[in-house]
Amino acid sequence: MRPIAQAALLSAVALAGLGSPGVLWAEPDTIPLKELPQNSRLAIWGDSITETTEYPRYVEVYLLACAGRKDIKVCTFGHSGERIRSLISRQSDLEFFHPTIVSFNYGMNDSEYSAYTEPKGAGFNNSVRAGLAMLAEKGIKQVVVVGPDGVDDNGKPETVAHNLTLLHFRDFARAAAVESGAAYADTYHRMIETYNLAKKDLGPTFGLPVHPAPAATS
Repeated sequence: MRPIAQAALLSAVALAGLGSPGVLWAEPDTIPLKELPQNSRLAIWGDSITETTEYPRYVEVYLLACAGRKDIKVCTFGHSGERIRSLISRQSDLEFFHPTIVSFNYGMNDSEYSAYTEPKGAGFNNSVRAGLAMLAEKGIKQVVVVGPDGVDDNGKPETVAHNLTLLHFRDFARAAAVESGAAYADTYHRMIETYNLAKKDLGPTFGLPVHPAPAATS
């Protein structure tokens, strides 16, 4: 795989269904995203993984270069350090941009970079559902729940525990999306699968940090 774009590219491809009625890059039974109407306005919410703009940039490039959609406006609302509950606290972003479709990728900060606990999982689950309910109340009919992403599963106990927390969050996010009628993009499994393939090509020292960047071999 040369070059390999990590979280940014994977998250973008996960949203490939935005330009067509195809199924999102996720599990076979995931709800497909309907073709976007003309002049749609896509708001991308998230934490620092979104704020660094790599992931939104790939989404916008896909829409323009691959889907040929010059009519779709994209605006990024990533804020470093945020957790999923910020979906409720920053509703002014919606009032400013007036999106017709929203995607959000949270979970890394909610994980606290540590082992899973039931209170931690319940808090994430409740916040995802509250955010989806808020978007529905505002009449936003198309929503994509993305991730959360995965990290380098290097065998260290703390990293393994962190990844398991993110996996639990992935299950909560997917269930909430399916039950609410939103689309879901499983970036967690795709990132881990692609990372393991990349290590075969780039060597065992190749990593998948919290803030991934495109990587290539000469």
